Amino acid sequence: MDLLGEVLLSATIEANSIGIFHANDEWGFAMPDVPASMVFAYSVVGPPCWLLSPGGDPIPLNHGDSALILHGHAHALASKPGAPLTPLLEYWEAQGLPDFGPETRRQAPIHFGFDGSHSAPRLLAIAYFLRDPAHSPLLSILPSTILLKESGSGHFPWLPATLEFLAAEKNDAKAGYLATATHLAELIFSSFLRAHVLSAPTLSPNWVRGLSDAQIGRALAAIHARPERDWTMATLAAEVGMSRPTFARRFSELVGQTPAGYLLAWRMHVAAEHVVARKESISIIAERVGYRSEAAFRHVFKRRFGLSPLKYANQYSRNASSSAVSGSLVHSPPES
Repeated sequence: MDLLGEVLLSATIEANSIGIFHANDEWGFAMPDVPASMVFAYSVVGPPCWLLSPGGDPIPLNHGDSALILHGHAHALASKPGAPLTPLLEYWEAQGLPDFGPETRRQAPIHFGFDGSHSAPRLLAIAYFLRDPAHSPLLSILPSTILLKESGSGHFPWLPATLEFLAAEKNDAKAGYLATATHLAELIFSSFLRAHVLSAPTLSPNWVRGLSDAQIGRALAAIHARPERDWTMATLAAEVGMSRPTFARRFSELVGQTPAGYLLAWRMHVAAEHVVARKESISIIAERVGYRSEAAFRHVFKRRFGLSPLKYANQYSRNASSSAVSGSLVHSPPES
């Protein structure tokens, strides 16, 4: 089983929106803190610029470089450090540009910026709206900023051409744009994450580090592939050919959680996805993640998320309808 592939697929993208930023000479824009469900990807398709983060050193971005901003963190991009920064949401509202939320569907890219003729593209910008990133086994452990030099071309030689293709799209709608752009944007997102995971240091305990160990990686893959199985310390250890004490110690050292803790977290992540989808009864979802008793499942789910399955699904629906970036206003979903 490709565990990394499975975890990448678990990062559910509700919507994405592609924009082309244009500017001449000196420029800069700033994005404030937004809900953690929002992620921004920037790829430099023009002259070099700088990524600025509150309290951090300016980071140079050359042509072909990309940055992924996660967890809703505030950030800015500018032609040089010290350039005047325009609040992007205020600019967005003043220009009457469209809102972005979990149900956004674009028929064409949005061209925006400080070049009225839109003849000087500087950045390809993609905004993503993610489902419950705090409980994603991948997104929750990632840093707030991921940088890819030359857009990870060493891992994905096709990616620069894809970015250039999207950046060349015009304002007018073309047949098939929505489907093509949606798939390409999602491919870019997963590729960025995969490139980071494959190249990231493995000093901190987490499931990524566990992948580097053949036996612990097999245990993680077994949990992901069959969360409904009645896994115990003994059955997991037997699955990978280790003694219980050695398996328990090695798993905790590498992953930073006990096998039972990791199993619970993955089961609840899978359960939450099914609960939000509303395609199956709670009893069937309980069975899917290894609970023979619906009451026991409901108890564990509420302890994990602070809400019953039904209330969790209802709250997610309310958040999805109200969580949108609209000019200078950001609606932040309440914590569950």
